[in-house]
Amino acid sequence: MITGKDFFKIVVIAGIIVWLTSGCFTNLDAVRQTDYREWTAEDCMAIIMNNTRHNLRQSGERIYTIVTPFTPEVVKAIGRIRQIKENISDSLTYEFVMRLTKDGTGVYMDAEGTLWDTRGNRFTGSRDSLLVMVNLINQTWPCEPPKIDGIPMILMSNMPCEIPDITGLGRQIFLRTVTGDTLYPTTLWGQKNNSLTEDENLLIVFDLRGVRNQDGMHLIITSFTNEMEYKL
Repeated sequence: MITGKDFFKIVVIAGIIVWLTSGCFTNLDAVRQTDYREWTAEDCMAIIMNNTRHNLRQSGERIYTIVTPFTPEVVKAIGRIRQIKENISDSLTYEFVMRLTKDGTGVYMDAEGTLWDTRGNRFTGSRDSLLVMVNLINQTWPCEPPKIDGIPMILMSNMPCEIPDITGLGRQIFLRTVTGDTLYPTTLWGQKNNSLTEDENLLIVFDLRGVRNQDGMHLIITSFTNEMEYKL
């Protein structure tokens, strides 16, 4: 499986934030009709951002969340960006994309780009698993007032400060299906702290083998004052 470190070498979170807040003007329909090995870096970012959910544009938010499901086209975009940045061959890029497609979606991709499920049938959208990247960013950390020549400009008591407890993230981030079922992660990788101070960049795996209707699933985060919900 791709690691958080590998992913952030490919797509820098600061770049994601700039892209999301500035808008996207790439013609996605045209991009999707071309082979992923012909995509530009801008095309790849547009694909990733089109699949990403976030609250970066909501005013008054103290906790930013960025949710990126590893759909097959997101995986292709990640592999292509990696190829462009590191000058990797088509064959090695395909191996990377094939492996990440399997790890991230439970689906197999052949050399022609056709997707197959684990039973050897053409992929119809029903997958065995889903890998989601969740970025948590505390905008109030560190809780220090701005200073001029070392002198605080406002009282510490007037500083907005929120340090959520994220000890139980494995039960605070989950999927809800259209039938009302709740799915908790089978794997949550990358958590560094028990309180949200520095950024947390998480890779989360959900087992979807028992979910017949996988359309319209929502990812829900209940760790913070305001519950966050994103349709995937």
